[in-house]
Amino acid sequence: MKSKKKKFSNILTSNQIIFRGDFAKQKLDAKPVSFFQLFRFATTCDCFMLSVSALLAIFTGIGQPLICLIGGKLTNVFLLTKTFERNDAFWYQAYIYVYLYASVGITMVITTTIQYICAKNASLNITCTMRREYMKSLLRQEAAWFDQQKTGTLTAQLNANIEKIKDGIGDKVGMILRGVTMFLTCVIIGFIYDWRLTLVMFGTGPISAALLSTMARQTEHSSSMQSSIDGRAAAVLEESIMNVKTVAACNAQETMIRRYAATLKACRKFALHAYAFAGFFDGLFFLVFYGAYLYQIRTITNPGFIFAVANLIMFGSYNLGVLSPHLMAVLNARVAAAVIYKIIDRKPSIDSSSTDGMKVNEVTGRIEFQNVKFSYPTSKEHLVLNGLSWTAKPGDIVALVGHSGCGKSTSVSRKEPLLFSGTIKENIRFGKLDLTDQEIIDACKIANAHDFIDKLCEGYDTMIGAGGIQLSGGQKQRIAIARTIVRNPRILLLDEATSALDAESEVIVQNALKKASVGRTTIIIAHRLSTLRDSNQIIVLDKGQVAEIGTHKELCNKKDGIYASLVKSQQFEEQQKPKSPPVEELPSETFHRSSVRDSHNSSGYGIMSSFTRGSIMSGNVTCVSIPEESTEKSVELNGKIK
Repeated sequence: MKSKKKKFSNILTSNQIIFRGDFAKQKLDAKPVSFFQLFRFATTCDCFMLSVSALLAIFTGIGQPLICLIGGKLTNVFLLTKTFERNDAFWYQAYIYVYLYASVGITMVITTTIQYICAKNASLNITCTMRREYMKSLLRQEAAWFDQQKTGTLTAQLNANIEKIKDGIGDKVGMILRGVTMFLTCVIIGFIYDWRLTLVMFGTGPISAALLSTMARQTEHSSSMQSSIDGRAAAVLEESIMNVKTVAACNAQETMIRRYAATLKACRKFALHAYAFAGFFDGLFFLVFYGAYLYQIRTITNPGFIFAVANLIMFGSYNLGVLSPHLMAVLNARVAAAVIYKIIDRKPSIDSSSTDGMKVNEVTGRIEFQNVKFSYPTSKEHLVLNGLSWTAKPGDIVALVGHSGCGKSTSVSRKEPLLFSGTIKENIRFGKLDLTDQEIIDACKIANAHDFIDKLCEGYDTMIGAGGIQLSGGQKQRIAIARTIVRNPRILLLDEATSALDAESEVIVQNALKKASVGRTTIIIAHRLSTLRDSNQIIVLDKGQVAEIGTHKELCNKKDGIYASLVKSQQFEEQQKPKSPPVEELPSETFHRSSVRDSHNSSGYGIMSSFTRGSIMSGNVTCVSIPEESTEKSVELNGKIK
């Protein structure tokens, strides 16, 4: 049986590996930007430094051929002296050229150093601005756009492409200017001293131009493909590292290694093509000019002219020939800038930084849905919310329940309680930057987090690792609750806040949530209906509409109702489950010694634990204007928040 070519674009989830797509069939849709667009984010100071760098590069290109000219003059002084003994006139003339030679050399060193410093500083400033604009644009995009992107690809674009831009707009531009100026200066001086030798060697110019044109086209295509494949390779690597437990559970290590190797192999092919073309054309430059040199050297007997003119043309030709790597760097920068600018210039369908729309001066906590209709971009014909209407009064606890796909999470636009790399104190301060230490402690006490934090070796200054990897699931949730409390929100949204926790941690977190919801309008989405007994109102959704509404007791009395059947089903499931011993809190004395695997096993969280269904979103309500017709989403919204 013939083996079929494996097609895959791996997406790792919590318990499976999904293969989709084919890297080889993906096409680039970003054309290289123009040269001057590379300096789009240059400030006045940057433009001044780049101008100084360009002028010094031209000056250096004019000055360096003078060294060949002075060398030719000095050669004539030595070779054309008739007497064996050198007289004073000889030494006087020789010293003049020696001093000129040294002066030009020192000047070239100084100007080249200043040119390099100016170019590097300007390129660093420009790329720093690009990084800020790229990050700013990413944070402006709507959530649906991120569902279609790969985190690894976005990260690779920011890192690898910015480095290519920095390399292309830095000293490489100065080197190109210097090389071209040097070639033209050498040709002009050569014509002045001996037009025959210069004309023969200069006759190779059209050949050189043709070689440069061919090389530029080839390297531009190769660099475009290489940049694209670099991003795919980074995405594969990041997926593998972030989902290492899933990879191990599926025994997919070899598969991921083969994927990464296959991507790198494709990248290597285009890189070899680019550098092979550059090396081939460099060799042709030397071959052409050296042939002209050998032809003409037999017709001139003046040693000074031979030394000066031949070296001028060869020196200028050499510097023109070695421009191919610098031209390649500029071409790579143009391709990389096209990818970066595509993200920077993208206008989101819902702009979070827009100042348009209704502004709520005071949020009381009243939430009202009036005939809300919504569908996702991937399935516009299917309305997830189909005329949804309900109201929550200020301070009420409202629960949304129903079967999977009924529109519960869609109603609240769920957010995950992510923790960042840093200390516990720094993570809580993300909720409000001007918090005092005492306010942080008070919030943690309300969230039932102060006791376990106080037992840690470094207390609130304990480093928790990326995503809070050093904490258990319950500890993460309580810190997220504390971060929510410090904002003092009027509305609290809880989407399956305890679904990923063990029984003991669930009780602790539930108590923390009860404290946090006091005086706030709280919307709860929970699978375990037993946690909804204290809700003022339970709304049962079915097919995007309100099917039932009432308290826990009222809905349970409806024997044939959806809620009553859900309660009976869960009671039966609980009776069938075997009893398991409670899981103890992560001991503080083993905090720093616990390995990544131990911390995950104790919490039930994997590396992608941030993407479990536990969810806490808080803060002041931001109202955004949603267009009536959108190419991204089909939305009909008349909801109110007062």
